Parts: sequence; C-alpha cells; structure tokens
Amino acid sequence: AIAFILQQATDYSSLLDRALNKAVLVNANYVTEALVSLVRPIFGRIFANVEIYGTNR
Repeated sequence: AIAFILQQATDYSSLLDRALNKAVLVNANYVTEALVSLVRPIFGRIFANVEIYGTNR
C-alpha cells in the first residue's frame, strides 16, 4: 500500500508542482506535522512551499 501511494505521488508530483504555489496548514496535529516532515525530503520542491503551524501545546 505504501509503495502504491509513493508511486502515485511520484507520478503526480509534476502536476502538483505546477498547480500548488503555496500551501498553509493551520492547527495541524502532531501526526500531520510528523508525516510532512518525513515526506518533505522525498518530494522536496512540492513541500518546499508548504508551511505548517501546529497546535502550540
């Protein structure tokens, strides 16, 4: 399942790169922050324009 998700994300990464100028995640929970931190090195250019603001707890 993870290999399929990574393959799909790789296939659509160029489309996302062109369509996504900037994304902001507000009030993201810990799991979301950790997941984005894990995939950021894999999908570098796409997630370079993603800002995450957690719950500050």
